[in-house]
Amino acid sequence: MNYPNLKTYTSSKVLTMVALILCTLTIACSDDDDTSPFGLQISNNETFGQIISDSKGMSLYFFANDAQGTSTCSGACAATWPPFLLQNTTLPEGLLTADLGEITRADGAKQTTYKGWPLYYFNGDIAEGDVNGDGSGGTWFIAKPDYTLMLAKINSELVFVGSKGKTVYTFTNDSENASNCNNDCATTWPPYFYGETIVLPSLLSANNFGTITRADGTKQNTYLGKPLYLFKNDSNRGTVLGDGVGGVWYKIVKN
Repeated sequence: MNYPNLKTYTSSKVLTMVALILCTLTIACSDDDDTSPFGLQISNNETFGQIISDSKGMSLYFFANDAQGTSTCSGACAATWPPFLLQNTTLPEGLLTADLGEITRADGAKQTTYKGWPLYYFNGDIAEGDVNGDGSGGTWFIAKPDYTLMLAKINSELVFVGSKGKTVYTFTNDSENASNCNNDCATTWPPYFYGETIVLPSLLSANNFGTITRADGTKQNTYLGKPLYLFKNDSNRGTVLGDGVGGVWYKIVKN
């Protein structure tokens, strides 16, 4: 077999061949980084608005049982809800590096988290943009970048938590749509305000939520007219240390 004499190639052709070889080896010169399924993007969905998906447009989900930020989905569960691991760290506008994390699962594998919630696929989603897993079992919800509140399974109850998993509470001494917790009280029980635009998992109705202006001029989210609070002693997500305190502070359970 006759091979071409390398000397017959111009230097530009040699450089082109070297570049192509390097590109193939490093996958750095193709569009793969942009289309890898292991990156993240924000997609617009007709039902849910902005959702978090991989770079191929396949939807990702949160699991309410992962209240404490560790994955509780393994074995057959993980076959139905495969864990997602971010490999392309280039993030789109609307997603912050500070909101992303990584955990080690019980089997030793890594999994990416968003605001402390482990991310999963659903094997019932076949095509880009499918959201067939949302609401499954009352515990699986489409991943969104901007939830006002979430639902977390804590001690077998579905409890209202903030976007990063901290339990929210109501104060029985409050008046309707008015807070009576100020000064030292508000230091122990910080008023919860995520935003005036209420973004909720699909099992909750935005009609039950609102925003008030407190006596000091700051804003606070409400549920059924009851102002919402965090508890300073809940240092970890997925805890309910404030429930029942003084017989006037209570978590909110989704019935």
